[in-house]
Amino acid sequence: MTARAAPAASRGSRSEEKLRAFHEEDAIGATYDARLIQRLWPFIRPHAGHLAVSVGVLLVISAFNLARPIVMGRVVLHAAQRDRGALFTDGLLFTGLVLVSQLLSFWQIYEMQVVGARAMADLRETVFLFLQRLSASSSRWASSTRSAISSRSRRTSS
Repeated sequence: MTARAAPAASRGSRSEEKLRAFHEEDAIGATYDARLIQRLWPFIRPHAGHLAVSVGVLLVISAFNLARPIVMGRVVLHAAQRDRGALFTDGLLFTGLVLVSQLLSFWQIYEMQVVGARAMADLRETVFLFLQRLSASSSRWASSTRSAISSRSRRTSS
């Protein structure tokens, strides 16, 4: 019985250790994410209009999604009262809420993807311009990259 108790105790301490390590990584990730956003912001800033529209539409979507349970509550109330006219009206209202919410979700996702795609294009352009400005003959990076590319091409051609 003591032989089984010892591994169980070690499992508990090991899981606690893993849990502590997980939370440490979480704290490090939050700091890293903030620094990453600061570094990417110059590429996102020119597209801040699309970003603002996306966030604004997201707030409107949230309001529509908060209204849906209210309408469903009215459906239950009118069903208990057996009021068919009110049920039909509530059904149309609920259908409208869902359709408008879905259309707004499409618009919100589209706007956010526009921001992401344009920011990535700007980032790529900046990186490519930086790499083109490097002198190919004097750069250690360019030399090692050339040798890596040539060794890969030799491997694939054989």
